Formats: sequence, structure tokens, C-alpha cells
Amino acid sequence: MQYRSEIDGLRAVAVLPVLWLHADLPGLPGGFLGVDVFFVISGFLITSIINRELCEKRFSVITFYERRARRILPALACVVIVTSMIIPWVTLSPKVLGSYGESLLAVTAFVSNLYFWQTTGYFGTTSELSVLLHTWSLAVEEQYYVLFPLLALLIFKYARPYFAHFLIGIALFSLGYAQWYQSVDPIGNFYLLPSRAWELMAGALASLYINTANYSRVAANTKNVLSLIGLVLILASYALFTPATAHPSMLTLIPVSGAVLLLLFATTGTTMAAMLSMPVLLFIGITSYSLYLWHQPVLALLRIYHDGELTHLFSILGIVLSFILSIASWRWIETPFRNKQRFSSTRIFKYSGTCLLGFSCLGLLFYSNVTWRSVIEPENMARYQQLATAYSSHTRQPMVSEPCKLWSSVLDPEFTRKFEKCAQQHQQAVFILGGSHGMDLYNAV
Repeated sequence: MQYRSEIDGLRAVAVLPVLWLHADLPGLPGGFLGVDVFFVISGFLITSIINRELCEKRFSVITFYERRARRILPALACVVIVTSMIIPWVTLSPKVLGSYGESLLAVTAFVSNLYFWQTTGYFGTTSELSVLLHTWSLAVEEQYYVLFPLLALLIFKYARPYFAHFLIGIALFSLGYAQWYQSVDPIGNFYLLPSRAWELMAGALASLYINTANYSRVAANTKNVLSLIGLVLILASYALFTPATAHPSMLTLIPVSGAVLLLLFATTGTTMAAMLSMPVLLFIGITSYSLYLWHQPVLALLRIYHDGELTHLFSILGIVLSFILSIASWRWIETPFRNKQRFSSTRIFKYSGTCLLGFSCLGLLFYSNVTWRSVIEPENMARYQQLATAYSSHTRQPMVSEPCKLWSSVLDPEFTRKFEKCAQQHQQAVFILGGSHGMDLYNAV
């Protein structure tokens, strides 16, 4: 496929607001939409490759997976190894280390989006401290890489003339599902593939349309206007969307449509293509994958080290460090592994298997840290467990109960019976009546 520099420029437009948002800098509350732009780009490029190779009858699922492994795993492995070495020096919290181990196991199984769906939202303090939070989007793409080539093979074999119709059907169903599921489970809607598939399909349909006769008749002036509208839609979304905006939903059509317009009409010869091909944007776009991989661990580890808070100075230093690490990662990790002369297909699959096995071992090691810490530091761990129990009363269950530490949402006979039984044993009692403030006092006592 012919290289299009403006797509790398669009990658820069996608990754920069994500970094800005995660660094807690003001002005771009909708920076998280950069991930949506990435999904559209991914759908466009992957479908272009698969469609062309299927039409030429030379598509191989094994070769496709090899290309994805070359693209994803080497840089990810580097990030995981470095992060796993640093995090024990930054914190000894069993909760943080255990959560890191769980998330690493989820990364290994390509289901980190499911893990973060069940354990945390995308916004807020907890997510900011999750070192591997950003891998949720990799999981969505990996699930897409597993399913879409197989689906495309089936459609080409049995219903090739209707390939675009199938993609339209998937997109419409997914968009409708996202609009409905947003009101049912906003966190699941954010993380899960069924709610995101329509964004990938938007890019996929754009890759099919770009080869049609209708597209070839679009005038240069029209391309200039439409590509400018596309950029405006994306930038306006970054500024106007907030974490409270229903997303993904019909509203997400705004940035997704903007990305589609840029992919279709910001082509060679247009003003927008020239803008997106500026050297600084090109370089950021080329290193965008490594930049995306490094920024969250860097910022999360800085937050953990500084007790959950970052000043703007440290946020900017975190971004600068992310850029330095991403350039090194792109130069010495990404680029060499894409060279088939240096690393054969056999070596790539061997290294991929080794990486996944290593991720699993590291994940289990961190996940089991509470057990071995209990043996090594019994007194400290006892204190930790007491704090964890109080914390769980706000997260996993309404309140904590013990033999004569009682709570009830109503003053029913059962509660009265238990209370009187404890009164016979201990005489006096502390009785707290209240809501959330009462809950805090109850836990303190």
C-alpha cells in the first residue's frame, strides 16, 4: 500500500491530546477521543491491507498475525520489563503491586479492557494510578485483529459482493448498541469491543470507498473543504467533550466523522495533507505507538511516587520523559523488529511466545505479592489488611460487619435482637445514625 505521510500526521493529532489529558493539563477535556481517532485509522489501514490481499488471492492469516506481532509486541515487552523493574522501587503497597500483576495477566490474554471494565473506570484517581490502564485500547484492537480477518475470509468466500454491506451492518448494529448500552453500563460501554466496533468499521468502509469511481470524481477544491471540516470536527470534540459526555454514542460520530473525512480527503496535493505532513507532526506520528505505550506508565509511576498528585511541572517533565523513551523505543526496538532480514517469521513467533510467557510469570509474581509479604512482614501486613477492610466497605460492600460491629439499613427486629445480645455482653455501645458521613464515622470507630 502506498505510504501516506498525512496519516502519520493524523496519528500525531490523535496521540497528543491523550497525553495532554492524562498529564492532567487544562484545556482539552475531550483528549480521550484521540483513541477513537486511532480506532478509525486502524480500521482503515487493516481493511485496506486485508481487502487488497484477498482480492489478489494472497492473504494469509498467519502472515497477518506475524505483522501485528512485529508491530505490537516488541515495544510492549520493553515497556513491561522496564515498568516491572521500577514499580517495586516506587511503592511497596500490596494493593498497587497486586493490581499491576492482575493487569499484566490481562494484557497477556488480550483482555485488559475486560479487566479494567470490572475493576476501575477510565477517569478519576484510581485509573490515573493504573500503570497499564492504556492497554485497554490495545486489547480492543487485538480482539479486532483476531476476529476481523477470519470474518473477512468467510465473507469473501461465500458473499464477496456483499462485503461492504456486512461492514455497514456491523457498524450500524454496534453504534445502536453503544447508544443503548451507554445508559445501562457507561464503563462497559467505554471499554468493550461491541461498543467500539463501529469506529473500526467507519475506517474500514472509508478504505473501501476510496477505491470507488464516485470517490475518484471528487474535485480537489471539495477535498480541501471536506478535509478542513474533518480537522475542525476533531479539534472541536477535543475541546467540547468532557468525561461526563455520553461516549461512545451518537455524539461520538462527530470526531469519528472528522477522522473519516481526513483519511478520505486529506490526500496528496491538498492543503490539509501538507499541514499534516509537517516534519514535527510526521515524527510524532511515526513514534506515536511507542509514545502511547510509555506515557501512562511514566505518569502513573510519578503519581504513585508523589502520593497520587502531580504538579504541572512534573506533568510536563513526565511528557518530556515519555517522548525521550518513545524515540529510543522506536529507534532501537520497533524499527529493528520490523526488518524481516534481521528477524525472520520463525524468530518473531518464538519471541512472541516467550514474551507472553514472561508477562504471565511477571503477572503471577506481582499478583502473589500479598501472600509472600504476609510471611516476610506479618505486622505490617496485618495493618495493611485492616486498612484494606475499611477501604472495601466503600467499594465492594456497603459496610463491614463483625461479631458486635453491626450495621443495618433499617431498624428491623433482626438488628434489634443482635444489638440486645451484644448489649448483654458489653453493656454500653456507640450507636451511629446517618448516611455517608455516618459511614465514615462508623468505620473510624
